[in-house]
Amino acid sequence: FVDADDLERYMEGLRLAGFPQNPPLKLPDKPTIAVLPFLNMSEDREQEYFSDGMTEDLITDLSKVTGLTVISRSATFAYRDKSKDIQSIARELNASHVI
Repeated sequence: FVDADDLERYMEGLRLAGFPQNPPLKLPDKPTIAVLPFLNMSEDREQEYFSDGMTEDLITDLSKVTGLTVISRSATFAYRDKSKDIQSIARELNASHVI
């Protein structure tokens, strides 16, 4: 696209052709953070507890911040070892931010 007008004309053409539109992501009134499980990048699988503990500690600490909503550990750990893009995860969890 050369400019924003080109993009707008293209998007209008898609709408007129009947392509479905995704509704805009509805964000909560206050920031909502999803902390995804940290990866154990060592070769020692027994060190998994360390990366899990770091994730859990961050979730706990962030949940103490007034004016911030933190998605639960059980919800975010469901994405462990999944190859989903961050935008899809944010939409599914209704999170405005993902770590």
